[in-house]
Amino acid sequence: MKARKFTVLALIAMLTFVTVFAVACGDKKDAETPADTPEDTQQEEQKDLPPVTLTMSMHDPETSNNGQFMAAWAKEVNEKTNGGVTINITYSEGLFSSKDVGQAVQTGGVDIGWMYTSYYPGQFPLTDVTTVPFAGFGDPVVTTNT
Repeated sequence: MKARKFTVLALIAMLTFVTVFAVACGDKKDAETPADTPEDTQQEEQKDLPPVTLTMSMHDPETSNNGQFMAAWAKEVNEKTNGGVTINITYSEGLFSSKDVGQAVQTGGVDIGWMYTSYYPGQFPLTDVTTVPFAGFGDPVVTTNT
């Protein structure tokens, strides 16, 4: 019983010593200065990068819901990167048709392409929601071709 009390007291003394030592050895300057936030670090890294301009092909018109959403997204990307990334969107199939934009992205004709994956049956199996049975779309081949 005495040995057990001694062990417990020794552990408490060691923990107290380690805690006091850790607190006493902390740098006062570090304690007063708030740590860099991830945003601060990101902004520092972005200052060293050259600005990038990306082109985006979209088959929807600028006034459509998708067009307005993409314009707001491109603006936010530009703001969040402090002007480091600019996305120039060409609407209404101004660069590529809706059926050609996938190939254009693959070959480097455009950096970003807005497309409906249903235009490419079998190429994007994880996004082929139109082929899910009982989803209300009927025949997936007819839906894809319309």
